[in-house]
Amino acid sequence: MVRIGIDPAFRKSGIGFCMQEGKQVIFKQYSIIELLNDINAGCFKNTSVCVENSNLQNTSFDLVGNKSVVARKSRNVGANQAVSQIICDAIRFKCAKFLEISPLKKGEKDLDDSSATTTCKRKGWEMNKKRLNQDDRDAFKLMLLAK
Repeated sequence: MVRIGIDPAFRKSGIGFCMQEGKQVIFKQYSIIELLNDINAGCFKNTSVCVENSNLQNTSFDLVGNKSVVARKSRNVGANQAVSQIICDAIRFKCAKFLEISPLKKGEKDLDDSSATTTCKRKGWEMNKKRLNQDDRDAFKLMLLAK
């Protein structure tokens, strides 16, 4: 079974994607349109997918800053919640197994490059990237949760 982790964000190529298939771990940055096209094309048919759905967490986040800063943060959170829900709705019936989790359930941003690399080496997996950004690390963590 192919396992996929998706960490959505509403920005250009802001969707972190990690796929483990056999001994390969592939990282990719998607735009919303690219991901929706692959979902509709059936690319997730025989997969187990875990997506972080920030829309599941109904809370206000960082309220630090002046009015305009707080308003910008609020808009960004709302946009991320919307894109997370859209992706979950689009993929829900397109894969073998689907799990959506809240940011709270995903937990801390505790992975770094060395811990991801160590996990892959221990499991006998090869990564297509040496240096991971935060989207890659979050998607990797979600891929590990896909069963």
